[in-house]
Amino acid sequence: MRRFILPALCAVALLNSSCAHNRPRTGSETNQYALTDPQKISYLIYQVETLPNDIGGAYLDPDAKKILTFKKRAVQFLIEKLDDETLSRHINLFQYTVSDVAHFLLCEIYQKPFLWPVEKYSPDGRTAWIQDYLTLVRATGGRQLLKNMWENLVRKDNQREQ
Repeated sequence: MRRFILPALCAVALLNSSCAHNRPRTGSETNQYALTDPQKISYLIYQVETLPNDIGGAYLDPDAKKILTFKKRAVQFLIEKLDDETLSRHINLFQYTVSDVAHFLLCEIYQKPFLWPVEKYSPDGRTAWIQDYLTLVRATGGRQLLKNMWENLVRKDNQREQ
């Protein structure tokens, strides 16, 4: 019987350690890694659990804070995520996708209102609503349109800086 106890305990320990990468990380677990490369944004963006209610608000989520520390170096990686319809962990008025989180963080970096892409599409000149944004991104080709809008904005910003 003793011959089987040690191998069984080793198997359980191995199983637990090999499965650990499949479970979601908490903010404190993410902080233990030295994440200095902006490419890590591709990982971090899936971990974001909370965003402030408004652009310019206080960021409590450690993964969102980490992404924002890269500032404009994060932009190309965030733009790549603008067509990712994977559901994120963040819910505020609606279930955000990874694309919506990327859009929110880009708005923070460029100090743009969250609804800027739909401001000119609002019927009757009324103020844009979150529903207008959702209609845009959920339409066929909508997320690609959002991506194109960000690429154009970034291109113009880069030309202005040169």
